[in-house]
Amino acid sequence: MSEDILAKRTRIAALFDIYGVLLTEKQQEAVSLFYEEDCSLSEIAESFNSTRQAVNDLLKRTLTVMERYEAGLGLLAQQQRRGAAVDELEALLLQGGIPQDISSRALLLLEEIRR
Repeated sequence: MSEDILAKRTRIAALFDIYGVLLTEKQQEAVSLFYEEDCSLSEIAESFNSTRQAVNDLLKRTLTVMERYEAGLGLLAQQQRRGAAVDELEALLLQGGIPQDISSRALLLLEEIRR
């Protein structure tokens, strides 16, 4: 799988984790089947009693909806910024120069934030 495809699938999975609850049941099922369970368009169309093209259109519209949510709310970008900040703080703490007891406690707190 190319890096572009992997990056796209990773983004879709992250958007779905955040905004999936805002989608219709059918949209949720289509995204889950296609991106999480790796079902083909034909398999999904059969389970939906529909056509491949209709499923493809549904997936495209659903991705557009999730991208619009992200454009308006920015929850994924916010999550990514927090993750980068946590990683940077961890690196600084591991470099040393801070008393061991404070550094250890800070690392535990960062781990808690990641959960």
